[in-house]
Amino acid sequence: MKENLFLISDPLTTDYGPSRPVVLLSHEFSKIFNVSVVSSAVSAHIKEKLQSLEVTVIDLGIKSYLKDPSLAVFDLYLREAVRGSISHQVNLPGDSMVLNFSNTIVYPSLAWYAQGSVSIALRKIRKEMPLKYKVPLYISDYPLARLDKRMIKKMQKVTNVVIANSQYCRSCYEQIGIDVNDVIYEPLDCDLFKPSTSNPSADYALTYFGKETEYSVIKKIADAGVKIKAFGGKLTSVPQSLVKHPNVEALGHVDQDSLTQLYSNALFTLFPFTDEEFGYIPAESMACGTPVLTYGIQGPAEVVVDGVTGCLVSNEKEMVETAIRLWKDREVSDETRLNCRKAAFKFEVPHIAKQWLNYIDGDMS
Repeated sequence: MKENLFLISDPLTTDYGPSRPVVLLSHEFSKIFNVSVVSSAVSAHIKEKLQSLEVTVIDLGIKSYLKDPSLAVFDLYLREAVRGSISHQVNLPGDSMVLNFSNTIVYPSLAWYAQGSVSIALRKIRKEMPLKYKVPLYISDYPLARLDKRMIKKMQKVTNVVIANSQYCRSCYEQIGIDVNDVIYEPLDCDLFKPSTSNPSADYALTYFGKETEYSVIKKIADAGVKIKAFGGKLTSVPQSLVKHPNVEALGHVDQDSLTQLYSNALFTLFPFTDEEFGYIPAESMACGTPVLTYGIQGPAEVVVDGVTGCLVSNEKEMVETAIRLWKDREVSDETRLNCRKAAFKFEVPHIAKQWLNYIDGDMS
């Protein structure tokens, strides 16, 4: 008879970002356990997907007060940090095996997956945010940092171990006095993300538009004549100078098949960022056989191997110069594309799941 395992998650509204580890690992764990996913909110698409994988979905049905979906987690985070109002709605059996993947629900667990400090992330991405968000974030920086530290300590107090999603993320927590027991990278579906062609067109650089994107760098690269395709993000939140740029094709949200095609046919993936604990974009690109140009800091520096699966640069100037050089050379060897694919298997789901099982098995023995 299978044991019961509960995974607690932030809102599960898309297949991307923080939702990904829970969706992928719940599928893998369901081969061994009766898995239930507990979340403050679950979209119909994700609920149907999880249930098709024989995963039970416990949807708390908590709605965000903010209209912008990208800020929903922040809203729930504040409600939990100030009043503890989210965790009070979770009621699991006392002897439950629990893995907590949430930043917004404080609950006793075998392990808490620490995917990044909210206050640190907001501090780093605010320079690229619209003025209506930027000013309040500057004003609230100090009280938010104190609130965040208190919230993180609550998480640490009710879990057996704290696990970070990268060495960089681990260092961020340790800087505020939180002991991190281990690092387990985020899982990647290498059967889903794989080369879609043996003859890539390589006539564009691919990039991502999101809250952590350094848009000013992309603009300089496009100004230099590099043809860029961009996916993701609400185009209303992207600078119009990029949306209307003659060298930029802003695609908005794309489906999974289209995204795999985009990665596979790109000359390289351009990933300038303000804050990135892990780096799903570089990992996905590598799985599709396409090298990555990004900064040699934070999570992406642990994903990309400089000179083997892409280029790691030190600053904005070097990124622009390297992008122009790669565009002019227009060559990616078969060996480089093969190296990218091989390196991505470091993050494949079964490999990552085995690392989690060490903590689950330890509790059961």
